[in-house]
Amino acid sequence: MKTTLIILSLFITLSLWSQNNLQAWTIEELQSAKTGDTCSFLEPIEKDVVMYLNLARMYPQKFKVIELKRYYGTKKYGDYLKGSTYITSLEEMLDTLVPMNALIPSDSMTSYSKCFAKEMGAAGTVGHERINCPKINKYAENCSFGMTNGKDIVMQMLIDHNIVGLGHRINSLNPRYLYIGIAFDKHKEWGECCVMNLYKP
Repeated sequence: MKTTLIILSLFITLSLWSQNNLQAWTIEELQSAKTGDTCSFLEPIEKDVVMYLNLARMYPQKFKVIELKRYYGTKKYGDYLKGSTYITSLEEMLDTLVPMNALIPSDSMTSYSKCFAKEMGAAGTVGHERINCPKINKYAENCSFGMTNGKDIVMQMLIDHNIVGLGHRINSLNPRYLYIGIAFDKHKEWGECCVMNLYKP
């Protein structure tokens, strides 16, 4: 009887440890994703975008459990994603996604992103058409609108709600991309915007 209780106790302890390990990031995992933390050219929210996107790329299955599970929207917009088939399709993709490299922030790419974020924000426009900022076709580009923190920006791009082609998601989780430029700014119509550019050598 005593042996049975000891085995049961060990089983419960291991089960709880396993659940907790899946539901929380380790210090090592977070550090490996924070490739932007030492970049003086990035603002804190931009560093958070890099971290959350890297967590999704490097630890897709764990990202699904910790970040995507029970994510239905934002404080600003409410639970607009509840029941979204786009969340379901992202869950399915993360289940089978092979872990990939972390993205490394680039100073020159970030300057490129900042130019467009500022231009687009001041004009209140959306999309990818530039007026005065240069256009570099070798960069992939994602744009987020109305999100106020790093996690929500990344979730908007990954879930890609009502975007039939899932272009933002495909760009974000493409293992061929190695470098990232990121810029967060005010937006005349949406309040905030974020421009992300990705590059594969």
